Amino acid sequence: VDEHAGGAGLDVVVDPVGDEHLETAFEAVRPYGSVVTTESSAAEGLDLAPMHANSLELGVVLVILPVLLGDRQERIGEELAEIAALVDDGAVAPHIDERFAFDEAADAHRRGQNGDFRGKLLLVNE
Repeated sequence: VDEHAGGAGLDVVVDPVGDEHLETAFEAVRPYGSVVTTESSAAEGLDLAPMHANSLELGVVLVILPVLLGDRQERIGEELAEIAALVDDGAVAPHIDERFAFDEAADAHRRGQNGDFRGKLLLVNE
């Protein structure tokens, strides 16, 4: 955060995982910033004092609910097409921490469980 935001904190942090990652998001965002999560139970059992102390906004986006209900599927398809176009154009690129061959899937899983990576772990069909 210091490297990318000059120590001031980020404007918005998106947390798709929840649990203790949400606490890390609270630390990474600037005062009056926003944290967005896709986990509806993300704040259960967590200390929300850092969020309140920095007047942070917490948004919970349940992106899967419309899909499960069969509602707004056309809009979701349009959004996915737009995201795919951004990826194709290189405007959005995931950070791949490490690539694993299929026969190394157990190693990739262990690395994922340990949490000692930044970005994505990728299985590659070689």
